[in-house]
Amino acid sequence: MPKAQAGVITKTRSVPLGTYPSGTHNFGPLSLVNGLNNFDIRIGRCTTADPTIWANEATLVTIDLQFSYDAGATWTPVGTNSWTGSGGIKTIRGVELPEEILSWGFSPDEPNAMKGTITVANGPIKTYMDVTIET
Repeated sequence: MPKAQAGVITKTRSVPLGTYPSGTHNFGPLSLVNGLNNFDIRIGRCTTADPTIWANEATLVTIDLQFSYDAGATWTPVGTNSWTGSGGIKTIRGVELPEEILSWGFSPDEPNAMKGTITVANGPIKTYMDVTIET
């Protein structure tokens, strides 16, 4: 199969803006394009411009991704690609961050499928999740 054109970025709203209760929410499996270079997940955060998005500092979100290199026959172990963060306004160098960005790079082997879970603790949470893929 030919590689995708380099430098092409595709952004998809994978989890729509909404309010999600405490608990575990599954997504995928999703097919990934041939020629995957980078992959990131963007989660909406609280800002002074929109204080309703993930406002509670006690609300924790854990994202656990699993990647497959053989079209879903096997998956990377749970916990290998995990991240946990808390809510509230987050700043870097005095600038509010409207999104939490989690990134992965793949070289030389690239996965061709992914699935995951989002776990919300001390919720509910109002947010969204975008997946951005660069080939």
